[in-house]
Amino acid sequence: MINVQDVWPENLVPDSIDHSAPIVVLRAQASFLATKTKGIVTAVVDSLQGKTQRGEVSFEHTLSLVAPLLGYRTPLLRVTHGMGDYPVDVYDMASASSWTTKSVANQEGLLEELRRIFSSVYCRQVVSNYVTQSMASESDASAA
Repeated sequence: MINVQDVWPENLVPDSIDHSAPIVVLRAQASFLATKTKGIVTAVVDSLQGKTQRGEVSFEHTLSLVAPLLGYRTPLLRVTHGMGDYPVDVYDMASASSWTTKSVANQEGLLEELRRIFSSVYCRQVVSNYVTQSMASESDASAA
């Protein structure tokens, strides 16, 4: 039998979760939306790992609004970053003409940008539309 030694460092896994990490912030916001709308409208965060044009590791998190009763899904924003959590680039996919991008240095900047996007006319219209259609769908089903 071959005797192979474990050479992984002891402190490889962090003791706790970094609650300022972009993915943690986005998932928390998704949970808050579900609570505010009583689950009629939710949000999901889809994440991908890739590489930048310079070959560096990058992470991409897309937050989409979802109407579970209707099967609707609308991408609202995308956050990208490198191996470190910050800085991040926030792509506002709700912008009228084209995606707008803002680079933010920390969690405070990310929250400020999320607040702006979530308060936008577009976001409010999508949520309102999803709620209205979902409620109509529920009442149609109960009337049948």
